[in-house]
Amino acid sequence: MAGNLTSLITSGFDAFNNLWDVDITLPPALGSATALGYDVSLRTADFTPPKFSLKTYKISYKGIELERLSATLEYKDNRELTLKFRLDGEYGLLEKLQQWKQLYYNPSKDGNIRFGMYSSANAIGGKDPYGKITVKAYKSVNADKGLTLNELVTEGNIGTSLMESWKFDEVVLLDVNVSQYVREGDSKAQEVECLFIYGNVTEPFSVANSKLQGGNGNTNG
Repeated sequence: MAGNLTSLITSGFDAFNNLWDVDITLPPALGSATALGYDVSLRTADFTPPKFSLKTYKISYKGIELERLSATLEYKDNRELTLKFRLDGEYGLLEKLQQWKQLYYNPSKDGNIRFGMYSSANAIGGKDPYGKITVKAYKSVNADKGLTLNELVTEGNIGTSLMESWKFDEVVLLDVNVSQYVREGDSKAQEVECLFIYGNVTEPFSVANSKLQGGNGNTNG
């Protein structure tokens, strides 16, 4: 039997929480369906993956209680996604984010709200008003390709087989909140925190079309 130290040394690579990137695609209603740009992945601070659960209900009989799975899928984050960005010196990133938000409402002066989002009347000028966000977490090793952690750093080795992704579709930018400006204290990069809401999400290692593993049970769609 191997010793404890040997077991630790040979336990294999770990995944790391700083090996990730984010891609953001602007809504076509802004006139372009291209990526947000401004090195947005380098400027994104943190990402908290969404949390899901299936609700349960209790049944009882003669003093025995049992929980069964219900027919309610719970999105514990209320289909919300918060991302914080470090702003560029020309405020170009903030301009694009504000334009995205102002597809839906503009609080300036008397204020203006566009109705119809997430409904059959949601197109703006015949174009899709929703963006897309993809967060890619890179594997630290890929045995199938013989790649180790040291080899991952080259751009050519970062491909779809080396990552798992959270994909958010039908994304609305709801809030754009710029950090406080100060007179005293240390100078630091200005940030903006954005609250997104999304329609569809695909989690890592997801079976195509949300079908259940094993081929049994109900499917949606």
